Amino acid sequence: MFENQLEDQIFHFESVEATAVLQQANKGLVSLRHYVESHNGRISDETLQLDSNMVHWLIQILIDLAPNQPKLSREGLDHLEASRASTESLIKTQKKLCEQINSITKHIVKCCAALTAEEMFTKQLHKESDAEKEVLDLKRMQDECYDWIYTSKVLLAELTSDESLVDTNPPKREVERPSAKDQSDWPDISSERRKDDDDTIGAEHVSFEAISRGGLTERRRLGRSGGDDDGASSIASKSAKLGFDALRTIAQLQQQLAEAEARAAGLQEKSMSLDVALRDANQRIQQ
Repeated sequence: MFENQLEDQIFHFESVEATAVLQQANKGLVSLRHYVESHNGRISDETLQLDSNMVHWLIQILIDLAPNQPKLSREGLDHLEASRASTESLIKTQKKLCEQINSITKHIVKCCAALTAEEMFTKQLHKESDAEKEVLDLKRMQDECYDWIYTSKVLLAELTSDESLVDTNPPKREVERPSAKDQSDWPDISSERRKDDDDTIGAEHVSFEAISRGGLTERRRLGRSGGDDDGASSIASKSAKLGFDALRTIAQLQQQLAEAEARAAGLQEKSMSLDVALRDANQRIQQ
């Protein structure tokens, strides 16, 4: 009789200890999940704000680098002048953006290096073909950030004619740029624009339909001007090309950010499933 009571007490003691351990583990997982969600949300907000500031800075400097249009209306000129920023402001903003880009890039690499290495090791064990995809994406993100910093310095040097602003050499890419197949999604309007230009150049005039004051349509002709070639060549300048390359870099960073958020959502779902499994185990032990 005494032995049975002792066994019951021991069993009860062990079950209580196991329940307490599972409860503490459950609380720890919930706390960890909330911390990860809060941390990911903060990084996402900071990245989106930084991306918006980068685009705004690029627009401002491209406005200063773009050639002036002689036939711009008064309202257009006023809007253009209101959108301009001083050179000192552009230099100050560029330095601040570069510091933020360096800081957030190092932070993301520090947080994701171990995760990407573990993911690569797991895929290698399963003999998957794209085992190094996450590692290469992380390195490519670093390369894109360094490219943006260097491009911003080149744009400032082009604006101020001060070569000393480019105080670093062109960054060496650890990972090759996306292949031509990956870049095929980008709209290529250069060929269509050249075709339209050829059609315009080949003819003496361009005809179009216009609505008259009476509401009727009438065909009109737009003659060619002799200064079109000079205007086209001035628009296709080196600085403008660098600016559009920087915009493409931003778009690629946005895509990589979306992929990182998708992977974070997957990890969150796994955490929730583990939470449910712990609750089920806890209920079975209590029963």
